[in-house]
Amino acid sequence: MLDEIDKAKKKSGNAAETRSTHAATKVIDLPAALERLEGDRDLFSELAALFKAESPKMLDEARRAVASKNSSQLQHQAHTLKGAASNLGATGVSDAASELEKAARAGDMAHAGELLNALEKQVGLLFSELETVCAG
Repeated sequence: MLDEIDKAKKKSGNAAETRSTHAATKVIDLPAALERLEGDRDLFSELAALFKAESPKMLDEARRAVASKNSSQLQHQAHTLKGAASNLGATGVSDAASELEKAARAGDMAHAGELLNALEKQVGLLFSELETVCAG
């Protein structure tokens, strides 16, 4: 898939045009992520592996924070997930984490559970997409 993106960029000569073509999934904006990483596919793969290894731990901590109504810990975990997802161009995860972070910052623990569920769903979608993107 990464080779296809490179070919598309060379054909079009326009990164924005390529980005819009591949952003349709709303899971990963791969051209934007690679642009941010100066085209370093190895670094992208390393960041993806790190996200896959660390995000389950962060989600576990977030679940514990929701259960114990610890908004400070929840805000921290959501913020960390948001940043890690942003590095991968994972807009769905980043947006969901941002919403959870805002709720935690405001002390809105009543909605934290449903926001965490939405975040976990987005992380699941991202994991599936990373399998495809990193395999190519």
